[in-house]
Amino acid sequence: MAVTRSWEQRTIVQVGPWEKTVPAERRHELPWLIGASVMVVMGLILVLVAKTSNFREMSERLERGELLNLNAVTTPEQVAPFLQVFADPVERQLVAEKIASYTRLHKPLPNVGALARLRISRQEIESEPRWRLLRDQLRQQIENQQPKPRHGDRRVSLVPIARLKPALIVRAPREFLTQFAAWIALYLVSFYVVHLVWRRRGFRGDPAILPAVHLLTGIGLILAVSLRDPLRDTLDCGKFAWGVALGCAVLLLPTFRFFDYRRFSRWIYTPLLASFLLFVLLLALGSGPTGSDAKVNLGMFQPVEVIKVLLVLFMAGYFSTKWEGLRELREKRLVPGVLRRLNLPRFAHALPVMCGVACALAMFFLLKDLGPALVTGFLFMVMFGIARGRAGLALMGLALLVAGVSIGYRLGQPATVVSRVSMWLSPWDNDVPGGDQLAHSIWALSTGGLWGSGPGRGDPALIPAGHTDLVLPAIGEEWGFVGVAAIALLFAFLARRAFRIARAAADEYGLFLSLGLASLFTLEILLISGGVLGVIPLSGVVSPFLSSGNTAMLANFFLFALILSISQQSPRPEIGEPFARPMHYLAGALATCALVLVGRAAYFQVMHDQDLLAHDVKIFEADGVKRAQHNPRLTSLAREIRRGSIFDRNGVLLATSDWNELERYRTSYEHLCVAFDDVSSRPDTRHYHIGKLTLHFLCAGSTGEKFTCYTT
Repeated sequence: MAVTRSWEQRTIVQVGPWEKTVPAERRHELPWLIGASVMVVMGLILVLVAKTSNFREMSERLERGELLNLNAVTTPEQVAPFLQVFADPVERQLVAEKIASYTRLHKPLPNVGALARLRISRQEIESEPRWRLLRDQLRQQIENQQPKPRHGDRRVSLVPIARLKPALIVRAPREFLTQFAAWIALYLVSFYVVHLVWRRRGFRGDPAILPAVHLLTGIGLILAVSLRDPLRDTLDCGKFAWGVALGCAVLLLPTFRFFDYRRFSRWIYTPLLASFLLFVLLLALGSGPTGSDAKVNLGMFQPVEVIKVLLVLFMAGYFSTKWEGLRELREKRLVPGVLRRLNLPRFAHALPVMCGVACALAMFFLLKDLGPALVTGFLFMVMFGIARGRAGLALMGLALLVAGVSIGYRLGQPATVVSRVSMWLSPWDNDVPGGDQLAHSIWALSTGGLWGSGPGRGDPALIPAGHTDLVLPAIGEEWGFVGVAAIALLFAFLARRAFRIARAAADEYGLFLSLGLASLFTLEILLISGGVLGVIPLSGVVSPFLSSGNTAMLANFFLFALILSISQQSPRPEIGEPFARPMHYLAGALATCALVLVGRAAYFQVMHDQDLLAHDVKIFEADGVKRAQHNPRLTSLAREIRRGSIFDRNGVLLATSDWNELERYRTSYEHLCVAFDDVSSRPDTRHYHIGKLTLHFLCAGSTGEKFTCYTT
């Protein structure tokens, strides 16, 4: 006779060989998991068809020698034919030698943009006599660099990536398909390994969480495939699939005895001390994205994602032991009647946690990262309000938090916060360098409209930080308002399950831990969604399970591993009775915020999509001049229009998009004393050989790519 052990109750249960040992939760989970896989695979097929629609043409061009695979380069002679942008043959050969040497040294190149690391210094330009035609151009490029170089040496990019990229690749179509199949297989197998291990070990955790997480990560994976050129860019889908696979390994932790969530209840202040240690490391060694003074990265690791979970562990341990004291009335007659009616908590009970969270917020402002500060502040107010059973002081704390951010904005500190608030106040015309992020978000959402452009058929790569902060607009562009609403429902479903687990927890610690983790998860998606929709200033918060950062991915899987560990305990509804009403009000408040955001998305994507699609934004460009910028999708569409050739009355070819036609007029240009090889470059999509003499009516210079002036 088989014997199974329930480690949470330490009792022995005898099961006959004729009886099923598979938990009912796992039997209910499997059909939903299969359904989620079917939906994800259908989306992956759609995006794959879209991204590989030109693979036959690309393969033929590769065979004809019209494309260069940088990872197959062995000699400079392979590179030279693709460097027609360098008119002088000597300079062309020099650049070809440098590219060939660089590719041999750094194989395999992950993307074509890696050639931008191939740079040249001022000394090399001046000392090498063979740099002739290129010398003035590079010198001007050096002088235009901002800020000015401190020393005489200033390195600049040698390879014009934008002009050469159409003729360069880093992997053949067959290589991409092989890698894509491997990553997708890894992604799908990971979820079924989790299910089978849970089934084998008799794990009785919530059966609805794994399929919902599967769907959410599937949407993120589809976007990761869509964001990148499959032959020229780094394959983010591989990184995303590995992150999900490691996250699924984290979901196996609740099946082991050492991961019993109640073990964490013994460490009330240890997580707080660990979070402060990470703060100090970030403050001393941290860095931020290019152009930002925020400190969020410690090498390839983002400690803020771990810090948030540590703070939840701390607050859960504290409130689970102090909630009764927080609800006691102050009976001292010295307290004024108004304050007595506020039902103030005992100062000794509230002081430690308030000091701890206040220090965390102060450290976040020192790190100049607004997003985690808002999440932590809101999270503390939520848990404090639930523990105390009243919302008055929690709402007062929220008001103080907002007031603190407003004061910081008025004082101009920190600079990152000031920039984001300025963008929020004036998304279409502000003085923030690169202050068009919110405009890009609105453009993407309005382009998607109701139904979206389809997986892989939009332009999410045009969105700055489309794989992290602005992931929701990237999804909204390809999936439309329907996709945004579906994501909102998935997040709401996961939040509801987590709240139900908290309500039925076996003890107060489990209740506060599940409540805190569910609130953290929900607040993150609400804050980042409110930022990209223009409801609040944009904050540096990831979208759980959608953003490509693996630190955040693992942190969110760990978050749900803890919730699942709580869910497998025998439910005790009486534990949650004192918290039923405040939790009900909290759920209603979060649901109201979610409905407001969905309505805001409908405003952009359904009601005013046509108006916002062509709305211009005024921002400062690299030269320090503020100009109106168009939606880049309209510019991209304009470039797709096949433009004809333009002749003057004497039959002189002024502009064309056909290189072969241009070659037929080589002799005519020589008679006009136009140096054909000096002004011609085959990779250009439009050729203007007369240059500045025709600028006033062709609206183009030698490169000739203007949105407002294209002629057929």
